Amino acid sequence: MGSSQFLSTPYSFYADRAGRADKTDFTSGSFTVPDGFKTVTPILIPASTNYTVPAGKNLYISSSIGPVAIDGDTLTPTLWSAGADSRTMIGASEGSIVNTSILKTAFLVDKTVQWVTFNFKSTPYTVPSGKQLVVINQSFYYFDYSNPDNINCKATLNGTPIDGYSSNITNSILDENTIISTLGCPSSVGYNYTINGYLKDK
Repeated sequence: MGSSQFLSTPYSFYADRAGRADKTDFTSGSFTVPDGFKTVTPILIPASTNYTVPAGKNLYISSSIGPVAIDGDTLTPTLWSAGADSRTMIGASEGSIVNTSILKTAFLVDKTVQWVTFNFKSTPYTVPSGKQLVVINQSFYYFDYSNPDNINCKATLNGTPIDGYSSNITNSILDENTIISTLGCPSSVGYNYTINGYLKDK
């Protein structure tokens, strides 16, 4: 008769784990919180107050009611993710000035990535060389829904229009030197095309 070989796991593997349950590693990063949760400091941002993110830290705003302005560019609350879950956290890096009309809960962590917030309605944004932009939040807002020109207002990537309502690029990763701009957005209408995301090494 033939012989069979069995692969067994050493007893020490189980003995090392006896009497304890594996724990989630909350220090590692995620897609929306790339810095991870090591050295977390919970904070409150008072209403109508300019809050400056401390040196060496990144700020994550975890509540979702009321607009948030980062360095003067405003994210509209219900359109942070263009109709997706409005509880997606907003990030801001050291030195950024955050202002909100309503009290916000937030937390600080050690900085490992650079968060950026920009309105590309009138000034195109180019992803820096050697970096990739991870888009976490996007606000597309205009005041006049009855204006037929609204239909023609779209975001573009390298000059190519993005079709679909609000030209949503949330949860996208854009490569270095990608140019983000708008097409067909009349200056007479109060458009707000704001993106919030972070830069990572390519």
